[in-house]
Amino acid sequence: MLELIIAVFPGTAAFLLYKFSHQKFNPKKICAWILFYTVTVNLCIIAGLKLIGMQHFNLFEMSVRFKIKWIILEALLSALLTRVIKKIRETNPAVLKQITRRLFPTAFFFIVTCIIFTPSSLFLGNIDEFSIRYIDIVPILLCTAIGVFAIIFVFAFWLMQEKALPYYMAFIFSVTVAAYIQSNFLNASLPILDGALIQWEKYRTQNLISALVWILCFVFVFSSLCFKKKTTEKFMKYTSLFFSAVQLVSLAVLILMNPLDKNASFGFSKEAEFTVGSKENIIVFVIDTLQEDVMEEYLASDAYKEDGSLDGFILFDNAVSGGASTQFGMSLLLTGMECDPSQKNYLQDAWDETTLYDDLHQNGYDVRLYSEPNEFPGFHDEYFDNYKFIGNRRIEDYFGFGKDLYRLVSCLLMPQFMKESLWLSTDTLLYHIKSAGYELNDIYLHNDFCAVEETLQTDYEKALRIYHMNGVHPTYKMTEDFERVWDNGVTEQVVLRGDMRIIYTYINAMKQAGIFDTSTIIITGDHGRHSDGNPETNPAVLIKFPGKGDLHKLVRSSAPIHFRNIYATIAEAFLEDYSSYGPSVFDITQESDVERLHTINETITTQRLHLKNYDTSIKEARLIVLGKASEMKYRLWNPYEINCVDYQIGDVIDFTSDNSYADQINYRLYKENDAATASNELSICFHLQNRKSEDLEFHFVYSGIYSDSQKVQVYAGGNKADRIVLPPPRKNKAANEITVKIPKDSIQNECLLLRLVFPNALTPNQLDRNNPDKRVLSVTFDSMWLE
Repeated sequence: MLELIIAVFPGTAAFLLYKFSHQKFNPKKICAWILFYTVTVNLCIIAGLKLIGMQHFNLFEMSVRFKIKWIILEALLSALLTRVIKKIRETNPAVLKQITRRLFPTAFFFIVTCIIFTPSSLFLGNIDEFSIRYIDIVPILLCTAIGVFAIIFVFAFWLMQEKALPYYMAFIFSVTVAAYIQSNFLNASLPILDGALIQWEKYRTQNLISALVWILCFVFVFSSLCFKKKTTEKFMKYTSLFFSAVQLVSLAVLILMNPLDKNASFGFSKEAEFTVGSKENIIVFVIDTLQEDVMEEYLASDAYKEDGSLDGFILFDNAVSGGASTQFGMSLLLTGMECDPSQKNYLQDAWDETTLYDDLHQNGYDVRLYSEPNEFPGFHDEYFDNYKFIGNRRIEDYFGFGKDLYRLVSCLLMPQFMKESLWLSTDTLLYHIKSAGYELNDIYLHNDFCAVEETLQTDYEKALRIYHMNGVHPTYKMTEDFERVWDNGVTEQVVLRGDMRIIYTYINAMKQAGIFDTSTIIITGDHGRHSDGNPETNPAVLIKFPGKGDLHKLVRSSAPIHFRNIYATIAEAFLEDYSSYGPSVFDITQESDVERLHTINETITTQRLHLKNYDTSIKEARLIVLGKASEMKYRLWNPYEINCVDYQIGDVIDFTSDNSYADQINYRLYKENDAATASNELSICFHLQNRKSEDLEFHFVYSGIYSDSQKVQVYAGGNKADRIVLPPPRKNKAANEITVKIPKDSIQNECLLLRLVFPNALTPNQLDRNNPDKRVLSVTFDSMWLE
């Protein structure tokens, strides 16, 4: 019954209006009126439903309350439409012209601020993440601007009295000024929109301040209008024109200063996505944000028993990723190099230093990474065989992209207390942009695998495949049956079940191709979960290695491993002597004495951990992980306090004798046999005395190394000072002295942070399996000094 009312209500309203406004009955005209009302009113309602997220619905299956609301909306819209038609008939062109002249400046200010400048600045400030040209969003901006202009003027022309025009102008002006102030001065420092839930209750003070400013804007403008109408109109006019001009000039500068990176047309193609090696394979699945306890919950559920098994895998439940966000975690996983927050150009340096991909290619491996390039800044093009020109990305759904873009704009412009209802993740916005290359969308990965009938081709002899999956990264957007949902519409476990089903299908295809037993398979997260109080240190790590573990059941290891050990494990999979990459996960035991450091980004430090007493000018912070990773115990790594000495230029720090300097350098330095042996890093803070304003030289004498050679990367004040390869020490001690130039600009406030990194530090047990020593060791120092 209600459906019938919905169908005939606008037509009935049109018929009644025609009857009371026309003297003659004209069947053709009345049919046109009925059609016009019915189509216009229902299109407006459907458009509104789409704007609030109802993309698909069946009216016959909706609730009675929904249908009654629809009828009420039809009544309101029919009344408004009737008033508009009546006003149009009575319109005086001279009055329209006058209204246009008075209203245009404030309307233009609103359009420029809210419809043009703010979305443009958001886009241009993140253009490389969008990876589309600015010209691609111009149609959205223009169509929206025209539509909003039309609504503003239609309302002014035909839905209000002329006397109310100044107050209408004041309303638009107040909203625009308040939004301008909000976006530029009042917005709280929110976490990046990565989908993690935000604790909005923390922003009560900002909510109050924001609300007061908005109220003051309205009170000031309307009270001024009541006392001095003409003066206030002039003020609104010239203020609107001035700030509109300022924003348009700023926009022109932004467009010129933020061109799309020329590499945006390059990416990781899907070529050979499901083609592997016939003899040897290293397969890595990175399930974004997969924490170890989340995997444990899955393994304890019925879903694990139903979907498949992980026979042959070892679950490392005490792993530390060493970095969060994804860029830090993945760069460490794939280069073995850790990030110190004080280090300049870490991401570039990490990829410059790695030799893994050269070794893989030299050993006949086809190497392909399936991810998005912006997650790996600094990598070398030649490292991955599927990095190539893929063409420009494109907006596939202009309506959806525009709707989410302006929702994000509203989140930026509206009062603080409204942001919770407007918040969305950037992934939701980027979902509408498509690429010919690989995209972080597990539904696409599943569909691609189904398209090849869930089989693997073995066209290569050896292959490394790294599949980066969106995984359980908030917001959760995929059901276990690979259906798209929006913004946390499902649980973390539901998404993980779907991801594991993809992996099981892949493993079964490996078994059918006869390559499972000889392949190395790694399943891991890039870091832990995004949640309050979580340093994101503890990703799940599962490894199936040929010849390691029980092939009949999943086994666990609580060895304190780190992502640099997984990097070495990849090397162990294809190199007989992998000692230059350090210890693999199988060289670390539960009793191993290891240091595990973890670098976190600004969002985690300020919004999730609320850290204090770290160098906020750097934004990132580094943690020393204590005990078991799942316990989330840590202390702040402070390079200004660790191994800190008040140092007189020229004095020798002698580790072979009783020396006051040497006594102060005791963190992660093994002092034995009248020498001091470093682990995988050594950081020293020199407070310099009587220094002249000139470059310094750092000298050290070493008496031993582990392995045939040891690399030493020297950083001074965060800048790379030198890269050295130490050969075995010679009998002549003078020949074992190394000198590194320290530029004077690396010294700040008479303080020098010196960091030595030993990327191929290893355990003595790696060199001699009969040696029980499983400490991670690198270089033995006799002495060091500055001059």
